[in-house]
Amino acid sequence: MSLTVKRSHRTAWHIYLFITADLLPLARNVPRRDPHLAAQFAALNANLRENAPLWNVQGPRLLLIARKAWLLHQGGDATGAQALLRIAARWLFDLSRANTPHRRRQHEGGMASE
Repeated sequence: MSLTVKRSHRTAWHIYLFITADLLPLARNVPRRDPHLAAQFAALNANLRENAPLWNVQGPRLLLIARKAWLLHQGGDATGAQALLRIAARWLFDLSRANTPHRRRQHEGGMASE
């Protein structure tokens, strides 16, 4: 496995954790104009922008989802924003595991051992 592939998996995993452990709980519990929430969304967008090339077409899609989640939250639709963040998290989780032996066995119709 190349270093770029390992980096793309590791980076996707770290951003997945950031969304699920930090951003989603905060988005559920703070008002839409909270400066800490704004900083967290800005960090997510900066991280995705920097790393989008690692994931081919998924990178720009993740950026769009993150931006739309921010706009929804700012517009008062916290539920819609959280739904988009969960979608982004799921995609990042999948990207973090892409092409691992576990995923190859599943795609080849075999049983995964995990």
